[in-house]
Amino acid sequence: MTISEAAVFLNLKVSKLRSMIFRKEIPFLKFGRLVRFRAQDLENWMLAQRSTPPRFNRGGHDTNNKSFFEIDTRFSKANSKGLP
Repeated sequence: MTISEAAVFLNLKVSKLRSMIFRKEIPFLKFGRLVRFRAQDLENWMLAQRSTPPRFNRGGHDTNNKSFFEIDTRFSKANSKGLP
């Protein structure tokens, strides 16, 4: 597929797609000066770009990277006496 067709397929502007090609952020084929895309390559690329949303506990804190004690400043090491 052409750049225009790939832009519609990916719901991107042609200019954004061209910059992604220039930075080699997206899979493409080059035949001389012609740039082409395979639909399967673009679908696989889109699946690889997916990320999992952060999990939040009841207090609204991101629980993926930190424990409760690291998030809640009342329990930080600097305040080891537990005083507010």
